[in-house]
Amino acid sequence: MIKGIPSIDLRIAGSSHNQQIIQGSDNVVDCLVQITQKAHRINICVDNTRPLLDIEFKQIRDAFIDAKKRGVTVRYVTEITKNNVSYCKELMSVVELRHLDGIKGNFYVTEHNYVAPSSFHEKGKFSEWMIYSDVKEIVEHQEYIFDNLWNTSTSAQRKTLEIQHGASLGITEIIDNPSRTQELFIDLIKTAKSEVLLMLPTINSFMRKNRIGVIQLVKELSTKPEGRAISIRILSPINNTIKKY
Repeated sequence: MIKGIPSIDLRIAGSSHNQQIIQGSDNVVDCLVQITQKAHRINICVDNTRPLLDIEFKQIRDAFIDAKKRGVTVRYVTEITKNNVSYCKELMSVVELRHLDGIKGNFYVTEHNYVAPSSFHEKGKFSEWMIYSDVKEIVEHQEYIFDNLWNTSTSAQRKTLEIQHGASLGITEIIDNPSRTQELFIDLIKTAKSEVLLMLPTINSFMRKNRIGVIQLVKELSTKPEGRAISIRILSPINNTIKKY
């Protein structure tokens, strides 16, 4: 139970655990501060409007600073944008911040508590209501969800640099989904501006690329109207079948 904070009780029959709806922006902030002060690990996943609130609301900012002084790691995932990058830079001094595109909704989870503030809020105010739970199964489930989001997020430092310089620094990742690999490969060829270089080490490799439409695609690219045609070079073993292409 969050003491001293008005709420709607969602207690599960026969359970000692609590689920509540905290009402009122001041009460929501007080609840967040209380659970942060008691936590030994804090995980936060929020949309791109929250960095501003977490910095401008002194109680929240001070709770993060206090957690850092106590040696508590605050992991924080949000979408870093041109509009919130300055607040994200401030957050980076007190939390471990990472970037993830298109986050919707908000939740904070500690080893004992899970809270989900509403996304809607008036300008200059925090959320008007928030779901609170200390049910073990719910907390563990949300920690699992957060870990997956954390593992798919990217460096906050890289994203802030991209925004500052107005250009992508590029990423390197391993794709282990065959359908996604095929999609990315075809998209890569489609976006070529002047040249495509393909190295196909075996006859089978050539035939697989032909079956998914790659060979036809590069033929079309090479025959674009004068001035827009793309140079195509393919390195591959040759047999009678391949000679036909």
